[in-house]
Amino acid sequence: MIESREVYHAYLGEFFWAPSVERDFDLEGWETDDRAPCPVRVTSAGYLWEKGYDKSVQDVVRIALPAAWIWREMNLNWRGVEGRFFDESGKLVCFDPSVTEEGPRALLFRRDALVKFLEKQGLALVWTVLGEKQILSSRDDSAGWAAISGAFRLRGDGLVGSLQYFPELRESPD
Repeated sequence: MIESREVYHAYLGEFFWAPSVERDFDLEGWETDDRAPCPVRVTSAGYLWEKGYDKSVQDVVRIALPAAWIWREMNLNWRGVEGRFFDESGKLVCFDPSVTEEGPRALLFRRDALVKFLEKQGLALVWTVLGEKQILSSRDDSAGWAAISGAFRLRGDGLVGSLQYFPELRESPD
């Protein structure tokens, strides 16, 4: 499945204008994959800054960012606050809550701004879900793996979609 990228060789303030960022981050077009039923466009990327020898960062910094094409089309601005992007009037449009709160990295949008943008572009927002879990037996060995796969789409006031569960159990050696 087509996935977003994580950029680790640029300073956060260089997004989205610096040539060094454009080379690896600026996925402009629609991408196809033999597993995707239609062309898709990546909507986000990850920023990564690891601890360095200069001690400027105490821990790894990871921030979810909007894709450059969304940043451009929505006229977003960074304004120097990590993980927060604003519209031309100064309203917060999207942010990564993990920058200031404990929890997983995520890119959250103001619903009204996102819906307006999608309608203007003639696009639909789709989330893919992929996961796996090792199934353990009482004998401390692996009985197999289970895969989880699905897709959801934003429609009206909610999400429409489904998940499927695929257990891959091994034969018992008994």
